Amino acid sequence: MATGMNGVAGDGVSRRGALGAIGLGVAGVGVIGAGRVSGTKRSQPGAGIEGAGASDPGAMQGAGFYRAMVGEAEVFVVSDGSFSLGDPSQILAVNATQDEVEGALRDAFLERDGVRGQVNTLLVRTRDAVVLVDTGTGGAFGASTGKMTQNLARIGLTPADVDAVVLTHAHGDHYGGLLAGPTAAGFSKARFLVSRVEHDFWRGPAPDFARSVLPKASQDQMIQGANRALDAIKDRMDLIGDGDQIAPGIHAMMLGGHTPGHLGVRVGSGNQELLFVSDLIHHAAFGMKNPEWHVAFDVDPAEGSRVRRAMLERLASDGALISGAHLPFPAFGHVARDGKGFRFAPVYWSW
Repeated sequence: MATGMNGVAGDGVSRRGALGAIGLGVAGVGVIGAGRVSGTKRSQPGAGIEGAGASDPGAMQGAGFYRAMVGEAEVFVVSDGSFSLGDPSQILAVNATQDEVEGALRDAFLERDGVRGQVNTLLVRTRDAVVLVDTGTGGAFGASTGKMTQNLARIGLTPADVDAVVLTHAHGDHYGGLLAGPTAAGFSKARFLVSRVEHDFWRGPAPDFARSVLPKASQDQMIQGANRALDAIKDRMDLIGDGDQIAPGIHAMMLGGHTPGHLGVRVGSGNQELLFVSDLIHHAAFGMKNPEWHVAFDVDPAEGSRVRRAMLERLASDGALISGAHLPFPAFGHVARDGKGFRFAPVYWSW
């Protein structure tokens, strides 16, 4: 997900302004090795700092992370918070009718002005590596975002404990933590992994937004922000492709359309797997039931819909465990068929 076309991104932050407020960086080749990583911190889940007080407008419910096991791999959804999406018809369903949008809102018991975008990151801890997938917004989307580092601390980790950071794509709610909060320097030993296709798109002389529905000003802000982020990590960046190993048991999975090099991440251990689908779904009440609805943030909305439909068909058939950047926290669940579309079947909370 990225910031929207106009209006408010949440907590008084302009969606356009949020895009311009954060940026990115790239170079090199290689992956985390198969040897056991020295110095990896392995404190008990839940250890760490106390939660924000009730007076904090961005205070999280509960602990702000959720832990599960995938074989021998320990995985955590680490929340960065949430923000207001504004009018969903302009963002999540730009080719749907107003009646269709109203129906989706009713079915999900949502008010038009009450739709929020969740922002989740994924931490994977194995005997070989600590891998973080995306870095959140860095707080650029308002006071109710930018919670990734504080929630990471609740697990007992800091950015300095991370061996590899995967950026699924170069949108501000995925790279913002590199430019605010800990910044790239805070990830002192991490390599940064980015899709080669993604890198080449944003670094090219004229990124192709011919199929995008975003205004030119928003496109320009996206390009500027992506290049800021890529600049910030260019000395420690490895470029990867579909199927490449990120660390033992962790592999990249191409999910284009949203951006040309948009990645998912597969975590496999023994006979179990988890697929982190990043921005395949921007909101479960819209993209699941109606995968053909176009998302304003997609560089190629038609291709985004095609990839979404194909991947949801696969996930529904496989019964795979999934997580995602914008699924409802704690963001573990499965895809089930529902008429001509699909629905998200969340895993029941385990204490």
